[in-house]
Amino acid sequence: MGSIAEIAVLFDLDGVVVNTEGQYTVFWDGQGKKYLNEDNFGAHVKGQTLQQIYDRYFAGADDVQRQITAALDRFEAQMDYGYVAGVEDFLKDLRKNGVKIAIVTSSNAKKMEAVYKAHPDLGAYFDRILTAGDFARSKPDPECFLLGMKLFGTAPENTFVFEDSFHGLQAGMASGATVVGLATTNPREAIGDKAHHVVDDFGGMTFGRLLAMKQKTMAGYISNDTRKVTTHRLIEMKQRGEKISMLTAYDYTMARIVDGAGMDVILVGDSASNVMAGNVTTLPMTLDQMIYHGKSVVRAVTRAMVVVDMPFGSYQGNSKEGLASAIRIMKESHADALKLEGGEEILETVKRILTAGIPLMGHLGLMPQSINKYGTYAVRAKDADEAEKLIRDAHLLEEAGCFAVVLEKIPATLAARVASELTIPVIGIGAGGGVDGQVLVVQDMLGMSQGFSPRFLRRYADLHTVMTEAIGQYIADVKSSGFPNGKEQY
Repeated sequence: MGSIAEIAVLFDLDGVVVNTEGQYTVFWDGQGKKYLNEDNFGAHVKGQTLQQIYDRYFAGADDVQRQITAALDRFEAQMDYGYVAGVEDFLKDLRKNGVKIAIVTSSNAKKMEAVYKAHPDLGAYFDRILTAGDFARSKPDPECFLLGMKLFGTAPENTFVFEDSFHGLQAGMASGATVVGLATTNPREAIGDKAHHVVDDFGGMTFGRLLAMKQKTMAGYISNDTRKVTTHRLIEMKQRGEKISMLTAYDYTMARIVDGAGMDVILVGDSASNVMAGNVTTLPMTLDQMIYHGKSVVRAVTRAMVVVDMPFGSYQGNSKEGLASAIRIMKESHADALKLEGGEEILETVKRILTAGIPLMGHLGLMPQSINKYGTYAVRAKDADEAEKLIRDAHLLEEAGCFAVVLEKIPATLAARVASELTIPVIGIGAGGGVDGQVLVVQDMLGMSQGFSPRFLRRYADLHTVMTEAIGQYIADVKSSGFPNGKEQY
């Protein structure tokens, strides 16, 4: 879990800290009926900033916008900003335990003046209060929660989000945090599948109970479910907010261990070129080599989905050749799916392969097969044009029929936006925690490789040291005649 200093709790304001969401629903229901002749308008705009509501529903209607703004100012000045039951005691307990706390709200500065007037003590409870002016995109985009994590320096797995609205819950889940839904605005049955946990209010909520919720959430990911992971199951995982785990494997022994640990997806990556063959890039990998590694992994796996990379030169530029390559890998390796790099440029090939019934996973951002074009392994899509192209390519891949997309080494906010816009899973590597799953090279995360330490890599073991010491001991035992001993021979 990490130390207490690394834990953050992010609260929505309306309907979470202050009991106002129902009042806003009444206000916006009235405006929707008055100007749009629409019922239940309040439910449609919940979680959106005022500017977003205007842009989406009242674009160009300047007079109407001015009238609504004036009415909203009057309404907010008279609102009841009472605290949600139990929240003050919970905030004090979090403070006592050194937890970092923030409000993350779509409210504007004028509205916050009314809140501060009602609660002069509000600032004493929170380390940061983020409002509409602090982020460009509002919920259901997870940008606001990712910003809170960035400011506090906490990882998604050490962050909790408390939300009540559908958009807010969706944003929280997309951020990768543990999400607690409050049934203050919507009934339990309506939000039960949109959060990790649901509570009526903060009554009885403590720091200890929060940690217990986290442990229960993590325990739910370790299951005895031995059913084969399929494309359909991956999409179901995204829909219920369950993160997808993915690692590489290139041989029978490693694949058997990875699958036995409960991995969802095993990628037979062309990174075998680097970690298995010692090449500088992935470009030298051949179709025969990928089929060999794919066969070795498939023989070991019973549960995980096995995805094989299509190597450089096997699909670019010629869609018929791409289909032939894909068919050969599937027939000879018995893999479950294939992965290939690129967007609009390879769309014809993608569509042709999909017509043969072969599941495809896309790959955007830093694409190692294009390293000679880039000339660097730096973060991609930092400028607006490249970012927009990546978003467009992701949608094109989904529309073509890809079941998932990998995003490599791009800004976390951009990756989170893509994940929130697509209905298919988005797997990240160096793309932040706001995506639907993560992938790493198994030799890197186990600490077998040395000299490769990008920011996104977390080493879960130091097998290089363990193996070096074990091999050194074996050498010493052999040379000293300590191996074999009397019990180790026939």
